[in-house]
Amino acid sequence: MNVQHYRFFASSTFDDLDFPCNIHAFYEAHLVHCEQVRLELETKWRNGFMELMLDRAVDAFAFFEQDEAVYNKSRTKRMLKCLNLRMAGQLRYLLEQR
Repeated sequence: MNVQHYRFFASSTFDDLDFPCNIHAFYEAHLVHCEQVRLELETKWRNGFMELMLDRAVDAFAFFEQDEAVYNKSRTKRMLKCLNLRMAGQLRYLLEQR
């Protein structure tokens, strides 16, 4: 998955500001940009990642288990925890590198 286009301080964020500018205007532009990044990560990245992984695993795992005790001991729970950890690692990378 390519995350290079997600930047918390992208220069294009401030295209509408005339520099030097008021710090409050700068801060507001940054907040708007961060919200756009959050929505992008939430809707496209997270959903896309889970769809891809689940599409590949639907035949091998029981995603519709009704019994919680059975689910807690299942390979499905371990696999979903693994996917969650992988996503957390990708987000950590994004935050550390950008």
